[in-house]
Amino acid sequence: MEPKLNMFLESFNKSVLEVTKGSYGGKWPMPFFNSLDVGMVVGEYWGDFFLEVIKRIEEKRLNIEGLSKKIKYPSPFTRAFYPNVELKYKGYPADKLEEIDLFVSELIYPLYKEDSFCANWTNILWDENQIKKEFNIQRLIWLKDLKDLKDPREIIKYNGYLRAITEMLFFYWDNFGHEIHGPYKLESGDILLIREWHDLKPGYFEFSKNFPFDYLRIYELYKPRTLIKIDVSNRVYIDARIDDCLLGFYFETWDKIFSFSEKQVLIEEIRDLCEMGVKEVASMKPEQIFENAAYMHFYLFKPLTDILGISWKPNRDCCERIRMGITEEDKKAFRFLIRLNLDEATIKHLFDCRLSLPSVFYE
Repeated sequence: MEPKLNMFLESFNKSVLEVTKGSYGGKWPMPFFNSLDVGMVVGEYWGDFFLEVIKRIEEKRLNIEGLSKKIKYPSPFTRAFYPNVELKYKGYPADKLEEIDLFVSELIYPLYKEDSFCANWTNILWDENQIKKEFNIQRLIWLKDLKDLKDPREIIKYNGYLRAITEMLFFYWDNFGHEIHGPYKLESGDILLIREWHDLKPGYFEFSKNFPFDYLRIYELYKPRTLIKIDVSNRVYIDARIDDCLLGFYFETWDKIFSFSEKQVLIEEIRDLCEMGVKEVASMKPEQIFENAAYMHFYLFKPLTDILGISWKPNRDCCERIRMGITEEDKKAFRFLIRLNLDEATIKHLFDCRLSLPSVFYE
């Protein structure tokens, strides 16, 4: 298992370095609380629960290969490495952290058909046969029907709404609600990118409960040689103007493909959902938002707890601690973190369970 963990950390650290560009500003899309602040409160409960899930999996003799086949998306599980910072800061045993990290790297490794852990900036989850099955002739026809767009940049707006919704539902863990995979090169030479927006009705927000769909998939077709990069935490970069590279796109949900008129209705529903989400979050008290943020940490377990038939939600002791809120001691680690120059060596020490935190954390 160790080699897979090494492979994961190499890719993970590279992506963190790329995103932070050497500094940590703490600027998340939904900056009510920093991830580290919440993690300081729930981290130990979260870690203990993860170990309990692993223990139950072992007791049921569920082998890792069989378990992986029941997991659909790898990127949410990469979030399991972020709490390493606060857990190490609080003295959580290194051997327990390593058990969690080894399990995660082994669990998601089989989900990548190529380019394990997005080391080369692609997220290849479908093999050639699945592409032919899912993206068949009928789908190509639908895509061509939508090629005559008045403004190709519409896709930025639509994905922007959906991204905003997942940020409200999952805050800084927003890739719990999306998996962007590809790019896939088709026989024509065109490039296919797939965005799957999932878990759109997690249950702890009211605004999403009446949305008709908990899952949407968007196919996007780009011109050959369009440079598209995706990192292990599911951040996507397209190095071209959408006007110059996008050929077409369409929406579907499960087995339904949206016609042009149906797509317009869907977009209105997505826009309305986004507006309702903004109003709900704005009306919530800080302690309510904090409680939801804590629950988001535990939502990571849902794919595993669904298999085990148990609840993913934090236990009573954790909920009581959540109600106490963030203390000054909880905030201390974040204040140290923003002082750091995030070079490659520092990032390794922050997230690798086998390495100690930089000494500045304890000054």
